[in-house]
Amino acid sequence: MKYASPLFIAFAVLCTADIALAAAVGSPDEEYRARVNQVLFPALLPQFDKIHIISMITFSFTLDRCGRQELLGVGSAPKNRAAEEVAIKVIRSLKFPAPSKRVIGNYDLIKFNIEVTPKRK
Repeated sequence: MKYASPLFIAFAVLCTADIALAAAVGSPDEEYRARVNQVLFPALLPQFDKIHIISMITFSFTLDRCGRQELLGVGSAPKNRAAEEVAIKVIRSLKFPAPSKRVIGNYDLIKFNIEVTPKRK
C-alpha cells in the first residue's frame, strides 16, 4: 500500500489551514489566494515527491486580470536545480482562476510569494 509522503502531508495540512482561514476571515483577497493554492499545491507537491528535496524552495509569481501567470522567480537553499525546474514547469503549466474585480481593483497584477520547506525526519 502506498502512503503519502511526509512532505505532501505537511503541505496538505498547510493548504487546508489556509483555505479554512480564508473562509473564516472571508476577505475577497484571502479567498482568491486560497483558490490559487487549491490549483497550485495539488499539482506541485506530487511532482516534488518524485524527486528528493532537501532544500527550501521559494518562488514568486504574478497573475494578471485573467489569471495568467506573468512573472516567475524560483530559488532554493541549498541550491537544488531539479526542484527549481519542477516548480517552473508546474507553475507555467497551470491555469489559475481569474481574480474578481473586488480582488484586483485598479491593479494589473497580483503577486504571490511562496516558500516550500521539506519536513525534516
